[in-house]
Amino acid sequence: MQDQRHRQGAAEGAAPDAAKLQKCEEKFEKACLKAQSRGDCQQQTQTCAEIEAEADACVAILTSGPVTTSTSSTSTTSTTLGSPSGAFLD
Repeated sequence: MQDQRHRQGAAEGAAPDAAKLQKCEEKFEKACLKAQSRGDCQQQTQTCAEIEAEADACVAILTSGPVTTSTSSTSTTSTTLGSPSGAFLD
């Protein structure tokens, strides 16, 4: 959900709406706590806050824009006049 809010803000040329982000976070926390209270998931060992923090970190990476890299190279050209052995030099 948070990613969707970031995309909407970026599409409009503005930062994401803080109130909408807060609403998304509250909705996620409610759903996460509800799922954890059932106690039938043996694989979820993190707290809801830890899961949210991990998801937020992923969103931050994805919304930070493309990674730019630069490379440089140098080339050298040499020309040898005459024969390699030097036998035919003037």
